Amino acid sequence: MEGTFMTDGKSKSLVAYHEVGHAICGTLTPGHDPVQKVTLVPRGQARGLTWFIPTDDPTLISKQQLFARIVGGLGGRAAEEIIFGEPEVTTGAAGDLQQITSLAKQMVVTFGMSELGPWSLMDSSAQSADVFMRMMARNSKSERLAEDIDSAIKTISNSAYQIALSHIRN
Repeated sequence: MEGTFMTDGKSKSLVAYHEVGHAICGTLTPGHDPVQKVTLVPRGQARGLTWFIPTDDPTLISKQQLFARIVGGLGGRAAEEIIFGEPEVTTGAAGDLQQITSLAKQMVVTFGMSELGPWSLMDSSAQSADVFMRMMARNSKSERLAEDIDSAIKTISNSAYQIALSHIRN
């Protein structure tokens, strides 16, 4: 649903740079889907949106494609930081951060796409990763594994953010 249009000003400029940041990072990152549309017309809760066209089978996604999506997802935040400065980074990237964190977590816990190795860390009887994490926290060995998982998620996110910052700077 279309929301209320933004008036000209800093907010509109910030949202514009944020959305273009997604588009730039998606375009420049190998494995990312191509940009279909970028808009500043608010949709629901979003003040702007960037759409990408999926090019391949959505059920078979490579590690490169997943990582590219994380870079693209961080492009808005990176654009805010580079254009307006770190103190001016806004809460506008909250949804993006939730999505990329979830994707990085899936790469580590479900798909075995991290330095922890090619094995699933999900308990097949668990309904969600949160249940799994609670089960793991019961003993010290599992606490160490939980720390390793968190570290792997952080490593993926941080390296993707550095690439996003570099794309925006360039």
